[in-house]
Amino acid sequence: MAKFIHTLSPVTVYDNHSFQSQIIKKIPAGELVPYNREKRRDKLNWMEIYLDNGQKGYVQKNREEIFLCKHVELLDDEVTGFGYTTTGNNNKTFTDIFSPVIQSGAVIQMAPDSKPVAEVEARRIASREKNRMESITLKYDPAMADVTSFTFRKDETFHVIYEAPSRKDAFILVDNLHGKKGYLLYKTSTSELKDKWIGYLAIVIMILTVVGIILAFLAAGWLVVGTILIIPGIIIAFVAVIALKIVLSILGAIIHQIRIRL
Repeated sequence: MAKFIHTLSPVTVYDNHSFQSQIIKKIPAGELVPYNREKRRDKLNWMEIYLDNGQKGYVQKNREEIFLCKHVELLDDEVTGFGYTTTGNNNKTFTDIFSPVIQSGAVIQMAPDSKPVAEVEARRIASREKNRMESITLKYDPAMADVTSFTFRKDETFHVIYEAPSRKDAFILVDNLHGKKGYLLYKTSTSELKDKWIGYLAIVIMILTVVGIILAFLAAGWLVVGTILIIPGIIIAFVAVIALKIVLSILGAIIHQIRIRL
């Protein structure tokens, strides 16, 4: 699966990971650009990207200019979001077009002079069984924008192409690369696909640990009475999984730092 950066503002592409190298082109804001890897040179981090013609280029890793997209899988039962395109030649921003009607949780700062006459809802159903859901309804003027809704269901995948570094924003920006692009609630629950294998590994470790503890009790001559002896195994397995995640996280960070210097 290709990895992408999302340009938040116009970025300059260099022939090499240096500001003294030749400038290949400039990429406008709002583009999804595939990248290969991150490199660190002269105390600066660079993203090695692929251009349309297959040529490699380099852009500085600057969080004000680019966002490293995340390929994720939906954990909620269902989420509904919306996308929009401005009509005519107007250059209105999100806050110029939309204003809140009903909101749960986050606070949104909207333009006081907007004149909404239609509504669109962003909704998250975390669990139908437990009736856990939340939504935000926004008003807008259809003369200013064409708005479309879309839905993702549990286990569907998409790319998060922008989320604010803090939770002050109510939405994240997503794109499944097949026509569903727009805004979902910030609290949408997802899991990065690159980390999915850790969950499977954790299950295997828990099972093996529980079996190992029971076999150890039997080898020591202890009597198995009901299922009570499973409890220590589960506790140890849980501790082992937490320790494994910590170790993997540390190793991942170390490997990343080594890799970007190669």
